[in-house]
Amino acid sequence: MAREPKPDFERYMTTLHCEEPDRVPLGDWHVDQLPKESFMGRNIVTLQDQVDFWYTVFAPVVDRWTLPQRLTADAGREGPPTMEHSASAVFDTTGELVVGYNKVQTVYASREVEVGGEIIQVDNMPVRDRVDLYLLRHIVGGDLATSDDTLALDPPNPVAGQTVTITAVVKNLGDVPAVDLDVAFYDGDPGGTGTLIDITTHGGPLVGGDEVEVGVEWLVPGSVDSHDIYVVIDPDFEQEDRDQTNNTGVLPGVMKPDVLIDSILSQNAGPNDVILTVRVLNGSGLATSNVDVTLHRDTEDGSLLQALSITDTIVPGAFYDVSWVWEDAAPFPGGSVEVFAIVDEAGTISEFDEDNNVRSALVTNQPPMHPGDWDNDNDVDLDDYAEFPACMSGPWGSPDFVIPSQDCLDVFDFDADADVDLKDFASFQRAFTGTPE
Repeated sequence: MAREPKPDFERYMTTLHCEEPDRVPLGDWHVDQLPKESFMGRNIVTLQDQVDFWYTVFAPVVDRWTLPQRLTADAGREGPPTMEHSASAVFDTTGELVVGYNKVQTVYASREVEVGGEIIQVDNMPVRDRVDLYLLRHIVGGDLATSDDTLALDPPNPVAGQTVTITAVVKNLGDVPAVDLDVAFYDGDPGGTGTLIDITTHGGPLVGGDEVEVGVEWLVPGSVDSHDIYVVIDPDFEQEDRDQTNNTGVLPGVMKPDVLIDSILSQNAGPNDVILTVRVLNGSGLATSNVDVTLHRDTEDGSLLQALSITDTIVPGAFYDVSWVWEDAAPFPGGSVEVFAIVDEAGTISEFDEDNNVRSALVTNQPPMHPGDWDNDNDVDLDDYAEFPACMSGPWGSPDFVIPSQDCLDVFDFDADADVDLKDFASFQRAFTGTPE
C-alpha cells in the first residue's frame, strides 16, 4: 500500500513562529497546485515554480508575512531541472533556518508506454535518476537591493535647465521589513565627487519579496559633458541589511549626444545629375562636432555612393545641411532609386539613440509632373504666374544662387536642372494657357 504523506501544516506554522515544538515532522512537503498558487499569490507558470521550495516569514513588528520567495534554485545549471522533496526544517539556536531535503536529478531516457492498448516508445523522456541528500541554511535577515536596469529618467535624455524625474526600484530580498527607508540620488559617484540631488523616504513597510518604485526631481545643470546618476539605498545604514554591495545602482551617460538624419532632399541638376542634401539634426543637449555621413544605394548595406563629413560644431537643437552632387546618376531603372543616409555609421559617437541614425528617400530624375500649374487646376494662367517670381533662383552655380524649394522645382523646373531660371520662364510662357472661359 502506497504511503500518502499528510503534512502537518499546523506544526509547520508553529515552527515558523519559532514556537514549540521546534521541529517539523519528517515527510514530503507535497502541496497541490491550488493551495501552492494561493500561497505564492500567483499562478505556477514554470517548472521551477513547481519543483523548488518557497518560503515566507512572519514579521511581528509590522504584523505581516513576507511575500513568498524562492528558497532553492539551480541558477545557471544546464539540462532539466532537479526536484527538491522530502524536507525537514528547523530553526537552530542562532535563528537560522536549516532544511534537510532530497534532491532528485533528472535524466532523459527512452521509455515504452501503453497508449490505447498499443506499446509505443517515447524518446527523450525526463525520468528520475540519482537522489542526493542536501542541507540548506538560510539566514533570516534583511537584504535591501536595487540594480542598474531599474534606474530611469523622464524624459530620458534631458537638456540643461530641464526638470526631470529620476526613478529607481527598491527590492527587499530579505526577510526583515524596512520602515522609513531613505533612498538617495546623486549626480556622480557618491564615493567620489558626486553631489546629492535629493533623498526620498519610503514609509513602508517594505516586506521581504516586495518592491517599490521611488523617485525625485532633478534640475539638469548646464554642462558640456554627460552625467552619471547614482541611487543609494539606506545611505546612513539605518536598516538591517546583510549585503550592502547591492544597495547602489548607476545610470551612466545621461545627456548623451544624439545626432539623427532629419531629412534627405533630392533635386535634379541637369539631365543626368542629382543633388542630394542631407539634414543632420542634433537632438540632444550637448554640442556635437566631427560628424560623418555616408550615402548608400538601394539598402543600408548597399554600395557606397559617398562619404561626407561635418567638422563644424552642431549646437543643441540645431541642424546642418551637407550636400553632394551625384553626377551621371540617371537614368534610373524604373524611374527611381532608394538612397540611404547614415550618420555616424562607424559608431565613433557614443549616442543616446542609435535607431534614428538612418533615413532613406526615393531619388528620381524626372521633369515636373504638372509643369507650370502651381495651383493644380489644369491650366497655366496668371494665378500660376504670380507664384513664379518667388521661385526664381537663377542658374545653378551663379553667385546669388539659392536652392529653390522642392515645390518650386516640382512645378517650374521645366528642364529638370535643379534651378528655376530664364530658360524655365521661357518654357512657362510656352506652356501658358490662360484661364478657360
